[in-house]
Amino acid sequence: MVLAPLLARICLHSAIWVHTAEMTSTHTARRRARILPVSLLTAALLTTSLGAPAGAVSLRTSFAQTTPIFLGDPSEGGANGTDVTIPSSGPASLYPSEIVITQAARIVDVDVYLAGLTHTFPDDLEVMLVGPGGQQVMLMGDAGGDADISNINLTFSDEAGAPISGAGPLATSTVRPATYGPFSIAAPAPSPNGNTSMSVFDGTLTNGTWKLFVYDDSAGDLGSLSQWGLTIQTETVPYPSQVSVSGIGPVTDLNVTLDNITSTYPDDMDLLLVGPGGQQSTLMSDAGGSTTVTDLDLTLDDEAATDLPGAGPLVAGTFRPTNIANGADSYPAPAPAPSGATALSAFDGTDPNGTWQLFAADTVSGDFARIGGWSLDIEWDDAAGPVGSVSINAGAATTKSTAVTLSLSATDPAPSTGVTQMRFSNDGTTYSAFQPYATTAAWSLSAGDGVKTVFAQFKDGVGNVTTVSDTITLDTTVPAPAPVPTPPVDTVGPLAKKFKPGKNATGVKPTARVKVFASEALAAASVTKATVVLKKKGGSKIKARVSYDSVKKQITLKPKRPLRKGTYTVTVSTKVTDVRGNAWDQKAKPGAQPLKWSFKV
Repeated sequence: MVLAPLLARICLHSAIWVHTAEMTSTHTARRRARILPVSLLTAALLTTSLGAPAGAVSLRTSFAQTTPIFLGDPSEGGANGTDVTIPSSGPASLYPSEIVITQAARIVDVDVYLAGLTHTFPDDLEVMLVGPGGQQVMLMGDAGGDADISNINLTFSDEAGAPISGAGPLATSTVRPATYGPFSIAAPAPSPNGNTSMSVFDGTLTNGTWKLFVYDDSAGDLGSLSQWGLTIQTETVPYPSQVSVSGIGPVTDLNVTLDNITSTYPDDMDLLLVGPGGQQSTLMSDAGGSTTVTDLDLTLDDEAATDLPGAGPLVAGTFRPTNIANGADSYPAPAPAPSGATALSAFDGTDPNGTWQLFAADTVSGDFARIGGWSLDIEWDDAAGPVGSVSINAGAATTKSTAVTLSLSATDPAPSTGVTQMRFSNDGTTYSAFQPYATTAAWSLSAGDGVKTVFAQFKDGVGNVTTVSDTITLDTTVPAPAPVPTPPVDTVGPLAKKFKPGKNATGVKPTARVKVFASEALAAASVTKATVVLKKKGGSKIKARVSYDSVKKQITLKPKRPLRKGTYTVTVSTKVTDVRGNAWDQKAKPGAQPLKWSFKV
């Protein structure tokens, strides 16, 4: 086994994965790698010596989620204790009075309380609550009647038995929001939409500025408010937090890292990890004590030396998953029913590809908890070699040269470490040195004509090797030249394929030209007024211009003046020859035969 370490510092982002590798025989004990903070990972690659791998190769791959998790709380909120003066008419002295919440959690329920409320005519009061997302609810409007109230406490809750009274008198109590009759409220309060249900905030996030607008819509009375506050029931966001895993093989070991944990009471944190196949582990429950921790990193590993401390304080390091109560906790849907078991070995042998879910819950009211991010460090086996092919000279059947070009194609099936190297052989035993994988390579066949086989081996990133081959026939024998055929001797003379006017034609115009179309190219010099003659019957030779068109193979005889009425004879003598000197031979009988025909004008 040869060690080839590859060190790489890799910054992780949401939905990325970082590759670490460690090879060991399937018959040896698994080796555990120390997990570094997810922002920096060290990757080490062990490869085999040349040849086929001894067995499956173990790798470690990390998958991270860096979106923070804000844990919900059964009861949290905030208060503003600055006194609010309510004038004879118009907006209160703080308009709006504000509460800023920094923790982002998803709201399940909101209650609002007004403490130390005093007024000489409660019916004048208009009170509106506006959430960070702009959602609004009218807590009271034209309610409470005309009876004075002094230092009472009102809690507004959708779950109260009755709405706030319209006629009064008001007393310390828990009531549902309600409005009676027309009312007005001034900007910067939003225009009222008539909503009186606190459920308008359900499903929104807590973080941001909450605003309370208190307004007196009729002159003549005064009041005050000593404090107001929010009691908010929340659930975790995101819930669940998820990590997507792809491209790796069955789990042989799993560690989990939790980054930047901040909690005012770690003991309240319950964490349940669920894999793609439904297997689960309670990572942490009732552990860590009550001491506040800030930006703490934890790694949970079955092979760690100790459990998480039950009484605290919680410190950074590597620990076994721990459930102090050793029972099943309660998580909101869609979490599965927890078994309470902690062992991460529950995931060994399972297919890790898919969505992993981390369900987080804060089980006791009044504390804050946040996890900055988390990651899975998965050890898995890669036993499959690359799949590929080799083609000699683009698949040619034969070659006349030992120098050939190999076309290569190879992929590493998922789970993949990639095709990294290749080498070649002419006998399947003695190979060239491994070289970086490429799609083409030059190669020399062994000497001697005949069928040749080339073997190619592809190696993946952890040393798995696959062998493929192709054949071609080497033929270096030079063939004897083919005999050059002797062209046949041309001994046939030309003849007329066509002529005008036709034989024994009548009614020929006096201005007609005589045309003869030869069967082959003629010796132009042989076409003259002596060899092509026009005569009138019983008369003398007609003076005419004789020409030859070598492209059309056409003889033209043009009389110098119009012909008179009568019978004319045309003669193309045997002195007209083709380009090889063969005499005009119009008739198929021994000896050269002239062309001769007559027509009438």
